[in-house]
Amino acid sequence: MNDLSREVGGALGIAVIGSIMTAIYRGHLTVTGVPAVVLDKARDSLAVASRIGGPVSAQANTAFIDGIHIALLVAAGTAVLAALAVAALLPRRLIISGTAATPTAMTRSPTMSRRACDVNSGAAPASDPSVVGFVPRTYRFPRRRGAQTAPGDARRSP
Repeated sequence: MNDLSREVGGALGIAVIGSIMTAIYRGHLTVTGVPAVVLDKARDSLAVASRIGGPVSAQANTAFIDGIHIALLVAAGTAVLAALAVAALLPRRLIISGTAATPTAMTRSPTMSRRACDVNSGAAPASDPSVVGFVPRTYRFPRRRGAQTAPGDARRSP
């Protein structure tokens, strides 16, 4: 679902930005003294406008830059609005069902370390309230045969 929404959002974003850019380009491409047929062909394609040359080419370049500028400003404004909406709609605190979690209980204390949880069971010690919501790292990469181990390490290589 995440990939689908990312791909659809990217495709729609490109389509909207392209549509805005094209509308601005066509609207800003006005040159006096040029036949309407030539100007219509120049509005259809920047490549055609650049091949026509003269004032049409110069005005087409300016209109294209204006279109890109405005389209990217709209995209940046949309991104800022989305970031503000996410910041406003996200919950201010972590809610754990069945507990009365306070912000001070959810912060990492100096006593909380990687060894704060029982490595074998994956459960937090009942005596340490500072590990509410702490998820222990349970997966360990297998050691290579003959690898150096620290003195007192119970996981020695066979």
